[in-house]
Amino acid sequence: MAASAHLAQGWALLFDGRFRDSLVSFGLAAHDYRAAAEALYGTGVAHLSLQEDVHAETALWHSLRQAPRNADAVFYLGLIAERRGRRQEALGRYREALALDGDHANAGARLAAVRAGTGVRPSTVPLPAAPPTRLPIPAARPARPGPAPAALAPDDVERLVESVRLSVRPRAVAWLGSLDRAVLAPLPVHPVTAALLVAVWAALFPLRASLPPFRSLVTLAQVAAGIGAALELLGLVLTAVRAARTRITIERGRVRVEDDPARPGVVTTLDLARVDRVDLRRTGLHPLTGDGTLVLTAADVTVLLCGVARGSELTDLYRRLLDVVDHLRAR
Repeated sequence: MAASAHLAQGWALLFDGRFRDSLVSFGLAAHDYRAAAEALYGTGVAHLSLQEDVHAETALWHSLRQAPRNADAVFYLGLIAERRGRRQEALGRYREALALDGDHANAGARLAAVRAGTGVRPSTVPLPAAPPTRLPIPAARPARPGPAPAALAPDDVERLVESVRLSVRPRAVAWLGSLDRAVLAPLPVHPVTAALLVAVWAALFPLRASLPPFRSLVTLAQVAAGIGAALELLGLVLTAVRAARTRITIERGRVRVEDDPARPGVVTTLDLARVDRVDLRRTGLHPLTGDGTLVLTAADVTVLLCGVARGSELTDLYRRLLDVVDHLRAR
């Protein structure tokens, strides 16, 4: 099926209220570079309608990198900012949307409500009146994802590198809620598995009393469940300790991970100029916590940054890292 057909199907599903289904069609359309801007925009609207603001913000920013004059995408970024309580950013986004489209009724209404201070943070998302009709289609496949970085003087590049600074101890809730095998350590841990093993262990007590002929078999199963539960709980405790102790720093264009109890004495460093790929991985409890994992991939090492920020702060950090890596690799 052509990208245009996937786009049409995605918009039809979205306007029909089938937001989750529309993500599949938009995802297929995004593989064609000529349809990527519109597909990413539709993905952002669908995620926003599903109350998945952080996913939506990421998709909308990626769409705007290819189609920066899409007033609707700018409006939805303002809506996200307003829902997150970032009033000044919301005002700026709504003004920007009106500058791109002076007749944008939704942007005008939200701008007036925010200025007056009488509006309630919007919980519902107004859908666009129709699919976009004027998003640009590149004449040729771009040499690299996203727009080519503008030429900067060496001093400007250094200032850009210095603008990304980070020094934190990761949040335990992000580590424990990530459900990411590369983050949870050092055992194969899963909170749901731990809860199930504890439940089985407790449920076998009355069963052992009610089935005397099978008491030894039930006891053996209970011991196995108890050992499994203990190991799972130990893994969760060790993961919490890692989150409390590990220090992640980004400064002067270098990522540094140290004080990790799972890797005593090991300090992992990675220059942003060597990074080939930056990914934002949404895992675990992100609908509740807004947390996720940033993955920096180089030729010989992969660094996972978990719990370094939440919600839109994480999205902003992800976007700035993308900009820095683009410029450093273009030098």
